[in-house]
Amino acid sequence: MIYINYILQDIVVTIMIQKCLLLSQESRVLMLTGGPNFINVQYFDHMRLRILELFKFSSRVVRKCSYIHKKLFSNDSSYKICVHTRVGDFTGFGESIVEEVSDAITRILIILKSHMKNSKRKFTLLMFGMDKNFLQSIKVDGSINKIFYVIDANLTRGEELNFASQSCDSFLSTASLSSYAFWMGFLMPNNRPIFYLPRKFYGLSTKQMLPKSWISLEKDWIVYTKKN
Repeated sequence: MIYINYILQDIVVTIMIQKCLLLSQESRVLMLTGGPNFINVQYFDHMRLRILELFKFSSRVVRKCSYIHKKLFSNDSSYKICVHTRVGDFTGFGESIVEEVSDAITRILIILKSHMKNSKRKFTLLMFGMDKNFLQSIKVDGSINKIFYVIDANLTRGEELNFASQSCDSFLSTASLSSYAFWMGFLMPNNRPIFYLPRKFYGLSTKQMLPKSWISLEKDWIVYTKKN
């Protein structure tokens, strides 16, 4: 039996994925589920290439996002860290928290700098999220050169996914129960480091359900900022 959450933006794409899953797994039963069900990558990670083909963006979306990317970063060689936030959902067990986001960014900078040959390379943050007040309250390391709030570009959710795939050098999911954050990371090129804050939900752990190549930022890695 295969489980799939049918709450996706494009029902046609959903049906195509269902057919692929049934064919590849030779399954006779497919259970459709609705609501806030967390995605488990083990059921379809082996079909990544086919899923990427199914989710291929239209030429119009690619052109629009490419134009915005060039307009913002035509003369910008900084390393771009994308941060996805989700506020208002998963309250109490998985929403983005200001202090955690701030400290996770600091930790990622330490990791990235330790692997870079150019120690003087600048960093830019691309902040994804619907609550700009929340985004602006996040404290960032002094080595961050610029911050862009993607909400200001007024993109659709699909366009945001493509913009992220074109613009992000690495990605941080701060609400790893978010299916949208999952797809943002999953649809990125293979060579992009993807970080996330681990969460647990009714006995389920994001560490068991997200791709093994994604990097979990454990609590003992992060020194939480004390409130003044």
